[in-house]
Amino acid sequence: MNKKSFDNPKPFYNFASRALDQSRIGSLPILTFHDLNDRSSAISFSPRVFHHGIAKLHESGYKTLRLAEIVDYMQEGKPFPNRSFVISLDDGNKSVFDKAFPVLQRYGMSATIFLTVGENKKSRSTDRLPSIAGGSMLSWKEIMEMHCRGIDFGAHTLNHPDNPFASRKG
Repeated sequence: MNKKSFDNPKPFYNFASRALDQSRIGSLPILTFHDLNDRSSAISFSPRVFHHGIAKLHESGYKTLRLAEIVDYMQEGKPFPNRSFVISLDDGNKSVFDKAFPVLQRYGMSATIFLTVGENKKSRSTDRLPSIAGGSMLSWKEIMEMHCRGIDFGAHTLNHPDNPFASRKG
């Protein structure tokens, strides 16, 4: 993907709005992101494009559902509301707090962040999650702030091995 297409928000909105239109037939779109930055990588997404796409979805009347709400709808056998979708963010990169969280707050949207927390050890609120590929991760203080403002959290993995190359133990 070249830099020019990476910065163009129109393909994101077109893709997202087509995917979100599927919710009227009983499915529920889930938009999944990892790291919001301007690097050209498989897990990076431009913060500017993210902001523009979320703004356009909001302007078009789309609303996010929390995962607990989805369970309720399914258990009660109710259809999902029109123009609803889910946002998930994997790993717990610091850009989630710096770039995604303010946008979600601005447009009244929720998300679930699936964290990679590392080995069980005592930690302070200022400690950050273990780095993945040298990247800066969320701190427990940032996690608590987002949680207090309506962002949900779940478990992703303990140490996020690079799965295609993870050792196989018999």
